[in-house]
Amino acid sequence: MGNYKILMASFACFDIYFSIVQVITVPNFHIYRHCFVAFSLGPLLKGNRFESEYLGLTLYCCAYAMCLILLTYHFIYRYLLICNQHFMYLFNEKKYFLCWYIIWIFLAFLWGLAIRLSMYHWPQLVDYVRMELLKEYAVHVDQSGIMGPLYFLDGPNGTLKISWRAFVGSAFCVSLMGCCFSAILFCGLKVYLTLEKSSMSEKTKKLQWDLFKALLVQFSVPALCEFMPGGLNFICPIFAIPLGRWSNYSGIIASLNNIIEPICMLYFVKDYRYVLLKILRLKVTLIFRSEQMRNTLK
Repeated sequence: MGNYKILMASFACFDIYFSIVQVITVPNFHIYRHCFVAFSLGPLLKGNRFESEYLGLTLYCCAYAMCLILLTYHFIYRYLLICNQHFMYLFNEKKYFLCWYIIWIFLAFLWGLAIRLSMYHWPQLVDYVRMELLKEYAVHVDQSGIMGPLYFLDGPNGTLKISWRAFVGSAFCVSLMGCCFSAILFCGLKVYLTLEKSSMSEKTKKLQWDLFKALLVQFSVPALCEFMPGGLNFICPIFAIPLGRWSNYSGIIASLNNIIEPICMLYFVKDYRYVLLKILRLKVTLIFRSEQMRNTLK
């Protein structure tokens, strides 16, 4: 369980990192015709606003990929532990465990590179949303870092021209997400079927069921709060669904993830509740004793 603790700690640290990026960047979203655009209103981004805003937005987008890959690792770990223990050395040995982190960073880098190449602050994107963002948010696109896929360009006589760059970039992101979701579905189903037929002791089986339920919650909350709303924002512009300002709902819901997830984890895993209550009771006891000592000294 040693390396699993590290995996859990990594997820907790990532949640903190994601929250910090959100606070600094303050991402806003807007869908206009065949374009989904993200821009920053973060007051903490000073100096060269274009570069700092664009970097903040890129890190924010990469965080989605990092979150999904970490969740996939959790499911793979649980699958190996329950169904294929002879492969557990892939997590137990340091050299292999380090490889998981390298893959995690590398895939996040590829995600960011795909965004940079296909959804950058290109002149076509700037001209397309210039008046819309100025009217709706008083944002001057020439002085701000914006990014997003522009799927169709205006052609002559009202025709539309496909922007393959946006489609290829989005296809890469969707493919990576599809691979992660497929791995999660496979591992989750295998773990469920194995636990159903398992001959473990009652106590061990109950613990494994609690951890599996917690893992499902750990995946379901980001899926509902981050991946599905974010996916809709990328799909709607293809069909020119005019969400406009309403596309900001995805950022608001994503902010709730860090609140809902730990509450759900505490609800489903009673061992976590017991540890938290023990810590809280210890703190209350120490405070009470400290007050008693102060009163005695007086």
